[in-house]
Amino acid sequence: MALCQSLISQDIQKSCDDPIVKGYKKVGVIINREDIDYVNSVTAGNVISTLKVKTGKKGYWVEMDSNNPFNGTNTEMQAADIANTFTNTVAFTVLNNDPDVCENVIDQLKSGEFVVVLQNEYNNEHKATTPSDSVFQVFGWQRGLKASALSRDAYSDETGGGWLVNLQETEVPKSGLFMYSTDYATTYAAFQALTTTAQ
Repeated sequence: MALCQSLISQDIQKSCDDPIVKGYKKVGVIINREDIDYVNSVTAGNVISTLKVKTGKKGYWVEMDSNNPFNGTNTEMQAADIANTFTNTVAFTVLNNDPDVCENVIDQLKSGEFVVVLQNEYNNEHKATTPSDSVFQVFGWQRGLKASALSRDAYSDETGGGWLVNLQETEVPKSGLFMYSTDYATTYAAFQALTTTAQ
C-alpha cells in the first residue's frame, strides 16, 4: 500500500515576465452543477482540459460591471484533525430585482448547486509549456457551490439596491482548478461556448 505524501516539486518564486495581478475580469459563467457532463469532461491534476455540459444544457453569464468585480471571492484552508481542506467562496451582486430575476435566479440560487468559471486578471502568458493556464479558474467542480448568503438592502451603496450573493464550496481537497486547453485563444473559445446550448 502506497503512502500519500505531500512534497513540493518546484521552486517558490515570482515570475519576472508575468508578475502576479490581483482581481477578476468582469464576466464569468455559472452552470447548474447537475448540468455538468462529468463523464465526458477531462481532468488531470489541477487542470480541466475539457469541461462538458450535458446535451440540451448550458451555462449563464454573470456580469459584474464594477471596479472590483467578484470582490469577496476567495479560497481559504480549513484545518482539521484528519485532513486539511479548502473552502471556496464566490461573491457577486445581482443588479436587478424584478419578478423574473427573483424566480429564475435568486430562488434557484437558494437551494441549488453550481459551478462557476471566473477569469483571473493574472495571465501567465510567458509560461513556456502552458501559456495562460492561470486565467480561467473553476469553482464548485469538486463539491458544488451552494448559497451561504443571499441578501438585498434597497438602500445599500455596496449593491446599488441589488442582491448580494455568496456561494460557498466546503471541504475541497484541491486549492485551485483551472480550465485550460492548448493556449489562451482555444480556452477562451471553450469558455464562451459554455453559454451555448450543448448539442
